[in-house]
Parts: sequence; C-alpha cells; structure tokens
Amino acid sequence: MRITRGAAEARRFLLADEALLKDRWIFHYNMACYACKLGDMEEAKGYLNAACKVNPTCRLQALDDPDLEEGWGLFRR
Repeated sequence: MRITRGAAEARRFLLADEALLKDRWIFHYNMACYACKLGDMEEAKGYLNAACKVNPTCRLQALDDPDLEEGWGLFRR
C-alpha cells in the first residue's frame, strides 16, 4: 500500500533527527500520524500524549485530522 510505504519512509526520516526535534510538539504529532497510518494505535496515542504535554490544544486538531482518523476513538479518552 502506497500510503503505508510513504508513512514508513517519513517516519524513518523524522526519527533520524529525533534528538533535534523531540522537544517540539509537531514532531510528536507527526509521529502520531505516521504510527496511526501504520496501524500502531498504542504508539500513536503515546506520541499524541507527548505532543499534548507541550501543546494541549493539538488534541482538538487531532480529532479533525484525517491522518489520525483510525485513532480518533483512542484520542478522545
């Protein structure tokens, strides 16, 4: 599946710079998106929680983001 391959490649790209990006909420948010696209809802939830610690309003954004649609039920908790 093309989306899965693209998500996996993007995820690897971001992880290569994790040390530089880990303090930015958008890094964690994007990693949540990739994990969700790859079907790892627990990882997605962990990344979204990390993003929300830095930027609490991103949870509202996540509930409207089609990249996170598969995990919407988890993120509402």
